[in-house]
Amino acid sequence: DKLLRGLQAACQKRPISLSQIEQVVGRISRLVLESSDREVPAETIGQHVVRELRSLDRVAYVRFASVYKTFRDIHEFVESLEKENRAES
Repeated sequence: DKLLRGLQAACQKRPISLSQIEQVVGRISRLVLESSDREVPAETIGQHVVRELRSLDRVAYVRFASVYKTFRDIHEFVESLEKENRAES
């Protein structure tokens, strides 16, 4: 499953169990199934993943976001992280 593999890659070498990752996949899968749309865009699924990872593990979140969100350069990436940190405070 592509979602599971993407989450495992983001969570690699982090203190996150396979069970936790599977729970995230389950929650996202339920959201997708409950959606009234016949097809859920990958962008929507990515937004769900980002939201889940943000609360689960900040490093995994950054890893996933660096691939999911297309940044033009390192400055845009750093700016996004700083904005995220300000929102957390």
